[in-house]
Amino acid sequence: MGLGINIMSLNLGAITGYTLGGVMITYFGWRSIFLINVPIGIFGTIWGYLRLKTIIVKPVEQKFDFAGSILYCIGLSVILLALTIGDPLSTRNIAILAGGVAFFIAVIIVELRQKYPTLDLTLFKIRAFAAGSLSAFLNFLAFGCGPFLRSLYLQLVLGYSALKAGVLLIPMEIVIFILSPISGRLADRYGSRVLCSVGLALNAAALFWFSTLNIKSSYSGVLISLVLFGVGAAMFGSPNISSVMGSVPAENGG
Repeated sequence: MGLGINIMSLNLGAITGYTLGGVMITYFGWRSIFLINVPIGIFGTIWGYLRLKTIIVKPVEQKFDFAGSILYCIGLSVILLALTIGDPLSTRNIAILAGGVAFFIAVIIVELRQKYPTLDLTLFKIRAFAAGSLSAFLNFLAFGCGPFLRSLYLQLVLGYSALKAGVLLIPMEIVIFILSPISGRLADRYGSRVLCSVGLALNAAALFWFSTLNIKSSYSGVLISLVLFGVGAAMFGSPNISSVMGSVPAENGG
């Protein structure tokens, strides 16, 4: 239930962001939505350092894994660069992408040899952790593309402004905001497997429904997709996170 409340705060931020993002694009241009992350990121980093406290006793001899962390950051940055600049299918971009993948292979080699790795790959031997992480990865791929595609559909197909499109995406976040703590409480009582499975099924149904919309469709069709995805995301989110976190020792929570 605590994780459900945490997701509520995430969606409260999303509700604010959809509206504020539309305002900023309208009056300050699309680049402003990237610049706004700078002060928010600085504030979050400072606040987290000052306020967040560990709940375990850190081993005295434990050291930070600089090698794994640096290689991970470089690999992720190179892959994002390959997917961002120019034609993603060009020879240049494919070569950059291959370089990013090579860095991630290096990460795996380094992490397997580290005494205190940033990413403990042995955790994937735990079935609940591996299955929950894979499910979350696939779900976040679907969830991440949803607002982006729906926003483009509302603006480029239905002809709405950026501000109106942002406001019209809010119903999904309201549904998640309301249902996340309820889903968390149900998971505490009945377990996470059924809730996660039903949630993913609803997400798939929402994406399938959205794929059937065309130039003659209206916002009501988008709304159905938003509500379905909101219910599915709420049912999947906190139960899945709770299952993953509960499957590993407390010292591996980070």
